[in-house]
Amino acid sequence: MSCPNGYYKKHPNLRTRAVEEWNTILIYTPHKPNIHYLNPTAWLIFELCDNRTYDEITKLYQEIVPSDSSVTLKELEESLNMLLDAEIVICETLKGGEKDEQQRANLEVGKAHS
Repeated sequence: MSCPNGYYKKHPNLRTRAVEEWNTILIYTPHKPNIHYLNPTAWLIFELCDNRTYDEITKLYQEIVPSDSSVTLKELEESLNMLLDAEIVICETLKGGEKDEQQRANLEVGKAHS
């Protein structure tokens, strides 16, 4: 786990384009010039990195992708580390009361999607 005391979010300067016929998303990182092709697993994890903690992402990922939990967690961790290394996703550290505030905001988002 690369962000134990914080939450994951998409880098603010990304340029993205879904290519559904290829079952991928292209992501350009202007701050670290490169074009990244994400497979469906990495794409899903990228979408889950919306101001969520590792535990929240893990829970949602396991709900969406039912399979052997050890395989699922390995895929999640590998993809998340790749997204962090490529600076597609960044880790923001929570301070004091921010954690409670962030968790309340995530609960509200979750209710809106239900």
